[in-house]
Amino acid sequence: GGERFAYKFSESAAFTQSVNALWTIDDFGDALYTFKIGVSSALTKRSQLKVELVDMYKTRPPDATTEKNDVSLVTALVYKF
Repeated sequence: GGERFAYKFSESAAFTQSVNALWTIDDFGDALYTFKIGVSSALTKRSQLKVELVDMYKTRPPDATTEKNDVSLVTALVYKF
C-alpha cells in the first residue's frame, strides 16, 4: 500500500512526500514501512537539486544486531535527458 503527494511552489521548486507499506503475505505483523519527504529546486532547465529525508522501519529485522529503524538524508543532483 502507498500514498504519494507532490506540490509545486513554482515552476522551479517542489515539495514531495510519500508513505509506503510492504507486508509479508502470510504474516501481516512482518512489514517494511517507508516514509519520504523532500524538496527540489531547478538549477537549469535540465538539472535540479533534490534533498530528501527517508525513514525506513522494519517490524521484524532479520537478526538481533540489525536496528528496526533507519533514517537517511539523501542529496542528489538530477539531470534530465
